[in-house]
Amino acid sequence: MHLTALHAMAYEFGAIEDSIAASHQAMKRNLTDEQRDSLSNSMRVQFIALFNEPSTFDYSFSKLKFCTITSPDHRVRLINWNVPQNDGTHKYVCFVLVWNNKDKDYWYTELTEPAREGEKVETKYLNEDKWLGALYYDIIPMEKKNTDTYTLLGWDGKDNMSQRKIIDALHITGKKVRLGAPIFKNDNGTKKRMLFEYSDEISASVKYYQKKKCIVLDHLSPKNPNMVGIYSDYGPDGSYDVLALSKGKWELVENADVKEFARDDDKPFINPRRN
Repeated sequence: MHLTALHAMAYEFGAIEDSIAASHQAMKRNLTDEQRDSLSNSMRVQFIALFNEPSTFDYSFSKLKFCTITSPDHRVRLINWNVPQNDGTHKYVCFVLVWNNKDKDYWYTELTEPAREGEKVETKYLNEDKWLGALYYDIIPMEKKNTDTYTLLGWDGKDNMSQRKIIDALHITGKKVRLGAPIFKNDNGTKKRMLFEYSDEISASVKYYQKKKCIVLDHLSPKNPNMVGIYSDYGPDGSYDVLALSKGKWELVENADVKEFARDDDKPFINPRRN
């Protein structure tokens, strides 16, 4: 490509990035839900315009203060943000970009309407048309080479009483994505995703340690023993659980000793509600 054309493209990317960043920052103001939704939709439209360019997959978007994460194998990138609502809930936007190394290009899909939740949401497959909205902050390729399955760590500001961390799976088939995979094992059997709900007033940690191939979780329990099942009363109790990756599945180990986990291997999660 001619050098002048490259400079023009870089300028266009920078201008659109500035506009997206301004819209996202504006959502933090005291606005109506309709105003925030309009700003979010403007961001969506501008991203979709950029998706015509193969270089978008690797563009840094360094000015954006929300999730633009890429898998360590460079195959999947998520562009994802939350839209706070005045009732304490959140809406989410998420684009999934999938790189095709043979064509040196990518395709994308958008995760849209949130799924209706029921008692068995941890056992259901979901897809791009019905998903469990979240703000993802880590993406982990599964063990095998050229994997089609990735583990996602996400946050959901559920309502004004509780929030939750979501550990989900993203599976790629052709040019389709599916959410959920039977790779999470605990004493109650195998699940397709795991949800950890706790009080809106506190923080709880769910972090991946790459060197140990483990996800370390704060163990959650109610402050009041009589509040079992009332998740707005839940929080970390000082103990930890570990999801250890073994033969393509995450196996839950409760009350684990986590002293061996080095701090420099840590990936902090910044709760967007606290910003």
